[in-house]
Formats: sequence, structure tokens, C-alpha cells
Amino acid sequence: HPMPCSPGKFTAADGAAICSSCKAGTFQDIEGQTRCRVCIAGTYCLPGTVVPQLCPAGTWSSKGLQDAAGCHFCPLGHYCEA
Repeated sequence: HPMPCSPGKFTAADGAAICSSCKAGTFQDIEGQTRCRVCIAGTYCLPGTVVPQLCPAGTWSSKGLQDAAGCHFCPLGHYCEA
């Protein structure tokens, strides 16, 4: 019988035999989905992410970030919470 894809995975094809992991820069926190969601601003998403990871305190990111190395230092005159 059909099994839903677990969080962090998806399948968009009828008759799929396996689920694919979400690519870096995307995530999926709900089971049984047909696509992954773009990683939100202020976070990064490694492959297969279920919950986006916050950029370190003092840094920020735009959406779709693939790893922590892409988090930018907060500019002078501003602050960035964790």
C-alpha cells in the first residue's frame, strides 16, 4: 500500500518507487508532499532539511540559502538576532 514521503523528502511523480530528498536551499516539514519549500530568509537548508537552521547571531541571509557559509555579517549600524 502507498506510503507517504517523510518530512525532508518529496515525490512529484505518479508511480514513484522512492522519495527524493529536498535539495539544498529547500525544506519540507510535512509528510506526503509533492514538492519542497524554499528556505526562508534568515535561515539555511542543507539537503533533506526538515526544519530550516537559523543563521548564526550577527548574520542574516536572503531566502533559498544552501549552507551557513552564505550567511552575511550584519552591516554597520544594524543588528541581526539569532
